[in-house]
Amino acid sequence: MSLPNTADVVIIGGGVMGASIAYHLANAGMRDILLLEKDDFFGQGATGRCAGGVRYQFATEVNVRLSLASLPMLERFEEEIGQAIDYRKCGYLFVLTQPADVSIFQSTLTMQNRLGAGTFWLDGDDIRQRLPMMGLEDAIGGTFNPKDGTVDPNSVVMGYIRAGQRLGVNALTGVEVTGIQTGGGCVRAVESNQGIISTPVIVNAAGPWASLVADKAGLTVPTALGKGCMVAMATRLVHTVLNRCKHPSDGDIFVPIGTVTVLGTTDIPVGSPEDLAIEPEEIDLLLAEGEILIPSLLQHRPLRAWAGIRPLYRPATEPVIADPGCGHHRLIQRVTAVHDRRIRHERCCEGPIEAAELRPLRHQAHGVSGDDGLERRADDPQAGHELGGALPRGSHRVVGDDDRARIQEQSHDLE
Repeated sequence: MSLPNTADVVIIGGGVMGASIAYHLANAGMRDILLLEKDDFFGQGATGRCAGGVRYQFATEVNVRLSLASLPMLERFEEEIGQAIDYRKCGYLFVLTQPADVSIFQSTLTMQNRLGAGTFWLDGDDIRQRLPMMGLEDAIGGTFNPKDGTVDPNSVVMGYIRAGQRLGVNALTGVEVTGIQTGGGCVRAVESNQGIISTPVIVNAAGPWASLVADKAGLTVPTALGKGCMVAMATRLVHTVLNRCKHPSDGDIFVPIGTVTVLGTTDIPVGSPEDLAIEPEEIDLLLAEGEILIPSLLQHRPLRAWAGIRPLYRPATEPVIADPGCGHHRLIQRVTAVHDRRIRHERCCEGPIEAAELRPLRHQAHGVSGDDGLERRADDPQAGHELGGALPRGSHRVVGDDDRARIQEQSHDLE
């Protein structure tokens, strides 16, 4: 398709956020929607470089509510959108190693279950019984939700793209936004390498490039970019997503995807969304940290490494605090969309979910009451759902310098 001269709305960024917005606007009845992606393919930014994890376990109520609304959408994705997304409810297990974290996670668990998330508490012995082949001697407890899991990010993106196109969305690749025209406090047009599009509405869904897009309109979207390196191992080493919460944050997660396992991740501040180069020491660090959890790790073959950029919203006027939900020690607030200091997620044609004010997060030591059965659910048959141990040791050769050099060169997406 050629670039139109006008559009009712222009969405900048063809990752999962932009693709979903385009589809849901069209499904709600809006027409003349234009989705622009600067790369040759959709979903090549943060979406294409993530591990595909989806979960109910978050530290803030607004994120849990978003998950309660959005994960059921993934469950019915194939029925509604017509695209299989390989949604696997393998569960997320957050393993705690620091006593100070226990009360924080138990309080978070109480909040999650008050909202209906269905998260379980396991003590250290429970975890070691379920994962006997893993190096979890320092585990003192953890939280597990069997409904957490993984999806194929590319399938989600392309499902939304194709469904949107069937409803009239004009989705174009290879169109880079070079400027935004404004006047009288309003958006007037989008300038691109392919031409100018007059429009009254722009949606900034550019992920790591969001602040750069905002700059073109004379606006400021304060972000902190963090590079995360991941290594794909050729063997499915775990049956559930395993996140060992510790300080520092590098090398703390295993994600089973099909027949492979993704080991991650580093968290290195970078100045540009293009800063994706992987250093040899990053690979060494991931393998060394991974070996602590899976002693047989280096007997399995690494396939390749790649890096992605986390676009984290970080307003200069807000205090920076810990988020105990995921990478709880990463001192940055994570937000999906901001407008007038409020976050709102709306399900098209179903009305809005309760809006939550965007304010500094504060740890509240509510504790666990002890009378709701959520402190200890080891006797519940669902508590161990999909919590299989590490797979038996393979006969693969030990990784060496040649492997590290090879996977460093292949720092792009998993095929």
